[in-house]
Amino acid sequence: MRRLLLPLWLIVAVLTVRAAEPVATADTSPVVQIGAAPAWVQPESWTLPVGDGPGGFPAEVLLIDAQDSLTAGSSEYYFHTVVRLLTAAGVREYSRQTNEFSPAYENVTWHTLKITRDGRVVNRLPGVKFTRLQRELELENQLFTGLVTAAAVLEDVRVGDVIETAYTLRSDNPALRGILGARHYLGSMCPVRREVITVHVPADAPAPAWNYFIPPATHGLPEALFRHAALRSALEDKSTAAGRVYRWEAADLPAITFEGGIPTCASPYWPMLRCSSIRAWGEVADWAVPLFASAGELPADAHRMVEKWKKDLPTPADRLKAAVRWVQDDIRYFSMAVGEHNLRPRPLADVCSTRFGDCKDKAMLLTTILRELGFEAWPALVNTELRDRLDEYGPSPVAFNHAIVAYQFEGQLRWLDATLKHQQGPIGRWAVPPYRRALIVRPETTDLSVVPSDDEKEPDMVTCDRITIDAATGTATLTTEVTVRDLQADFFRQSMETTTPEVRSTHWFNYLGRFYKKIEEVDPPVVRDDPVANRIVMTARYRIPGFMATEDGNTVISTYAYALRTLLDPPETRRRHWPYALPSDRFVRHRIEMDLPFDLPYEQQPQTIRTDGIEYRVEKGLAGKRFVAEHDLRFTGDYVPPEHMGSFCDAVDEILGAMSTSLHKGAKEPAKPAGPSAKAAVNPPASS
Repeated sequence: MRRLLLPLWLIVAVLTVRAAEPVATADTSPVVQIGAAPAWVQPESWTLPVGDGPGGFPAEVLLIDAQDSLTAGSSEYYFHTVVRLLTAAGVREYSRQTNEFSPAYENVTWHTLKITRDGRVVNRLPGVKFTRLQRELELENQLFTGLVTAAAVLEDVRVGDVIETAYTLRSDNPALRGILGARHYLGSMCPVRREVITVHVPADAPAPAWNYFIPPATHGLPEALFRHAALRSALEDKSTAAGRVYRWEAADLPAITFEGGIPTCASPYWPMLRCSSIRAWGEVADWAVPLFASAGELPADAHRMVEKWKKDLPTPADRLKAAVRWVQDDIRYFSMAVGEHNLRPRPLADVCSTRFGDCKDKAMLLTTILRELGFEAWPALVNTELRDRLDEYGPSPVAFNHAIVAYQFEGQLRWLDATLKHQQGPIGRWAVPPYRRALIVRPETTDLSVVPSDDEKEPDMVTCDRITIDAATGTATLTTEVTVRDLQADFFRQSMETTTPEVRSTHWFNYLGRFYKKIEEVDPPVVRDDPVANRIVMTARYRIPGFMATEDGNTVISTYAYALRTLLDPPETRRRHWPYALPSDRFVRHRIEMDLPFDLPYEQQPQTIRTDGIEYRVEKGLAGKRFVAEHDLRFTGDYVPPEHMGSFCDAVDEILGAMSTSLHKGAKEPAKPAGPSAKAAVNPPASS
């Protein structure tokens, strides 16, 4: 999804970031300054431990020392780290020093760059050269940030060296003036001997609200970082008459390990300590109202277009449709999130003249047009990753990464994502992704609003296979029909812009070939779009030689609900530390209708398997020569807790087995799917 808000400040320690072709800009001014640490910084000491260090890691972090001085204007963020290099991989990782920042309102001053080797300390800062790079790593995603990277490559770095660095980032984003805020990601992928966070707040400022935001449902990760009670107990208020000072400290932190398949709701994946002068969502709305209003009025050309709609289009619904079509389809998505425009929408005159905008630009443009057409409308802020975990995140201007539109139509509050394209369906009932929570940008807002999801009474994708079999040759003809609706139809419609029929045919053929090895294409996929119902139907026809086979003197016919495998694969891990992601909010069905060349007495009762985040139901039946199977797979959660992975894997194995059906002619008893796992909840068989 689109990114609206970039971090309030950048917690830049010692990183390795790869880019295909980093480009040095023409700016010849120093990319960073060299100078003493600010006077408010409190020195933190460290000691070199005895011994070789922990095995299995490239480095050992001896000290993470982060200190913030927050003011209503420019704030300063001081970062001090000490790292001992244990392997050649550690040398590669930490011999490059980088800072990423926005030169429009941020600057960096380096204070310390030392290497300790065999008890001797060498100051490397005077001789190091920082190069300015503007890499624009998100450009392929239509996002231009204007961020600059200051990069330095250290010479003569060896295993056993201790690298000590310290620098200060000064930030003064005009869009955030008057708001005090800081956030720190805690821990490291290497063991940490000591981590200290210190936050200075002016004496006349209100005490900030503190929030401890950790990924959900982790297991076996460092308790000091992944449990709220431990995080809270480590924070101390050391305020004096001169000012408020808060200090968080922890020692001997184990390394944080990551795994594949982590759900996006675990973002930002690191435990986070956050403070803010904002304590309520209503305050965030009060901040956002003038920010979005600064986009101004519609330019004259756009205003004339709206007036023409008022004259030519007879109903409010027609005018609403025209406005949505124009903003979604004629204003392309491209984000110029340079400087304060990582938060502030661009002027509407610029958006209309350039014919591009990001989510907040398009949301404000559509909001303004709808208001001129007589609708009540507002921008609304969402987080495409956290979604309803915004409730836990707490009030903050930087809690969001996307903007949509809320509007009143036919007496109801409706939602629309202006960055989607080619949306169809009933006017005013366009599908919206399951964002779950939104902050409506209007003065009366006091809390987050619930963005309702689809009722999911009907599947969003239905695959229907109709199979006939030539008794003489054993060859089957498979006619497959796939129907997608609502949001999935919108997504498919967008994908057709960049996918040729030939590519679609090849992709579909290769996927079916995983399950039917001898498949041959007869008629390539044909797409029919029903925009009124927002439903797309794709049909294709195939031939499968040898579909009816002979095994040990028995005739065997096998089918598989392959469409469900697009969303459900066997997990690669049964033992995990992190939750296992599921394609939440999806409901798919695969129906198989097959005419057999012979009679069979086979009959299968309904079966339901439920496990964490999944509900699967199948009904298989055979009456004479007609076999019908209907498989439903519904995802009811965002993830599987790691403690439940064993039972989940057992249930998935059971589901995958039930997706397959083998019919036997000549055997004493037809083969049936394996019984449900004892660890999965199964409904009792219903009478047929």
